[in-house]
Order: sequence, then C-alpha cells, then structure tokens
Amino acid sequence: MARRPVRHLPDGTYLARMNLAGQKGAHPGGVLVRVIEYRVDGREVIRLLTDLFDHDA
Repeated sequence: MARRPVRHLPDGTYLARMNLAGQKGAHPGGVLVRVIEYRVDGREVIRLLTDLFDHDA
C-alpha cells in the first residue's frame, strides 16, 4: 500500500513508495507513485495510484 507520503505536491496529491514484494521482478525499494485521494458523497476515502507525476498536466 502507498500511504506514507514521500513528498506533497501543490495540488494536494502526494508521492509515495509502493512495495511490490512477492511479485515477479519486484523492485527492492518499491516504486514511486502519485497518490490522489478523494471522497464520493462523503463516504470512504478512495485512493488512485498513478505513474503520472506532473500535477500541472
């Protein structure tokens, strides 16, 4: 899971490392992902993980 921020971005998203242990060809230090968190109708937090890092794009 990628919950611990490595760096916060100006748009409210953040970069985090995601552990891929147990997967074939996993990266030992994990992979860097951008985490976008949002709520729909005040319900639970939804986290979208992406490799698109440019918050302006």
